[in-house]
Amino acid sequence: MSDRLVLQALQTNLIDVVANSSNPTLPVKMVGRTIPSADEWLEVLFIPNNMIGRYWGKEKVFKGIFRLVLHRLNVDAGAYSGMDLMEEFAIGFDKGTTLLNGSLPLKIVNNPEVTGVLENGAEVLFPLSIRYQSFKP
Repeated sequence: MSDRLVLQALQTNLIDVVANSSNPTLPVKMVGRTIPSADEWLEVLFIPNNMIGRYWGKEKVFKGIFRLVLHRLNVDAGAYSGMDLMEEFAIGFDKGTTLLNGSLPLKIVNNPEVTGVLENGAEVLFPLSIRYQSFKP
């Protein structure tokens, strides 16, 4: 397992989650990619916080936060529909969900958190934080 495989497992699951949501055509800006100009899109942020120095051998714990941020133009439509959409995405990453990339599991260790609504100029932002962990023996 490596951070690359962790990110791949999380982003692959996200593709399925968005496809099965009430907004299946929502553009998603994956890490290191760009999207065409849009009034609404989902941004992926990958924040590893791997534990180091915990084991004598080559064992490793991969952990961190997979953050999603829904960007919407502020068109005076309120916050509820954006919050509802983020709750839909959270269901696809419920606590205890195990994602596989190869033979090693990546586990969602906490309930995803929709962490408020932020206004940023002409945009409204809806962040969702997903905590993950995996162990490589």
